[in-house]
Amino acid sequence: MYVTPRFLSISLFACLCATACDTGDAEPTNAPGSLTLGSRSYFVLPANGNQVFPTYLAHLIGKDLAGTTLRVVQPISISNTSANPRTVTIRVSIPGYAVDGVTTVSIAGGQTSTVDVQPQLTLPALYALTAPVSTQVVVRAEESGTPIASATDTVMLAPRNTVFWGFVDGDALVDLRAFVAAFVMPNDPDDAVQTLLTEAAGHSPMGSMVGYQYDSQLRSETTTIPVGGWLLAYPTYRAGQTVSIDATLYDCANCQFYPSIALLSPSQCDDWLEGGSEFALRSANVTDAGASFSATLTESGRYCIVAGLTGQTGIATISIERNWGLDEGARTELAAIFDALHARGLVYVNVPGSFFDGSQNVKLPAQSLGTGSSNCIDGTLLFASALEALGMEPGIVIVPGHAFVAVAPYPGAPFSIFLETTMVASGDSDSAFEAAEERYWAEAARAITSPWTMPLIINVAKARELGLTPMPF
Repeated sequence: MYVTPRFLSISLFACLCATACDTGDAEPTNAPGSLTLGSRSYFVLPANGNQVFPTYLAHLIGKDLAGTTLRVVQPISISNTSANPRTVTIRVSIPGYAVDGVTTVSIAGGQTSTVDVQPQLTLPALYALTAPVSTQVVVRAEESGTPIASATDTVMLAPRNTVFWGFVDGDALVDLRAFVAAFVMPNDPDDAVQTLLTEAAGHSPMGSMVGYQYDSQLRSETTTIPVGGWLLAYPTYRAGQTVSIDATLYDCANCQFYPSIALLSPSQCDDWLEGGSEFALRSANVTDAGASFSATLTESGRYCIVAGLTGQTGIATISIERNWGLDEGARTELAAIFDALHARGLVYVNVPGSFFDGSQNVKLPAQSLGTGSSNCIDGTLLFASALEALGMEPGIVIVPGHAFVAVAPYPGAPFSIFLETTMVASGDSDSAFEAAEERYWAEAARAITSPWTMPLIINVAKARELGLTPMPF
């Protein structure tokens, strides 16, 4: 999922030699001896015929990202072909956008050294860009305070709102989609995302946003059961969790026997749903005194809570209090965010032809909240930011030409809950869940092997573990 960014080689050479030398943009010099400054490679991406620096990844420069340290300039080799040792100072400048990087190196006669010299990017200056800007990277070399050579290379600086999806490198597609996780920004100076969550609490049955803390919460539901076996709930629980079920019998008209309540493990549940008669993990008859049992679970998965009524006649009304399913809790949190955005009047704005067209301008989550509008990727990033602020694990789902959000039901679980963020204006979260789930599985069923057409879920929590942190403000 995570690719090593391509470092585009710019074949320009600067000479340090006894007489003037012509190496592209290198300045003539009369320094004694013979030193050669190798080619320079910058962290730029090809876009529309230009070499563009992806500003949205500027905060990652110098940091470890999945075992790779991102650099503005790749280490430069310097060869000393003379017999004497030489001491050379290398300076790399990006005027107006970085503090100069300066390194001094001593090179023995006939030896080659590699110099890692990095300018320190000035994020406020880069983040102030609202359109691409052409700038220069200047590499200078001096010996004992005397300039020896320099070279100037032109690159484009992209605005921070520009995300790069990928590019063609020969016959291969270089996939950069996972880096969009940098736009998942749970914190902002104006607490826009936190304010949204405060509003979402008013749409939650808990009255507060609790993230993954539903495992200790109880919910009640009343149901009427005719003769037969009936699935009351299909919740997700995880290994080590203790689940309790309390049932109360309200009425049993014309019943020949008391109704029963049972908790089935994932395998028992699968068997029961297929018409089998697998024994239950726990079960009890719901008598006039009610029924109660608990179980500490040994496996994670979807459990069945089943009620049954035997005999020829009868209709039973029972009330059940049980632990929330972890999927139910995660879905409830996501629905509360959906409802809060609907109450705000967030509208979907389509941007035809822009999605996955090499690069794309997207809104930061706080900008979507400020403007009251978003397209599919903007809305997905906004929802993912809110989920991450709750300590949950969001996923960014990318299918051909579209994006929507996912969330894991508990930490480390597979993604199983999907939401179509472009349907916020409708106010119908149930339909938004259904639409996203249908889209995901329809795309997955196509079984197309190309990574650009198969559904991709970018695991934001995993991205953070690998060093892909949010853009700062």
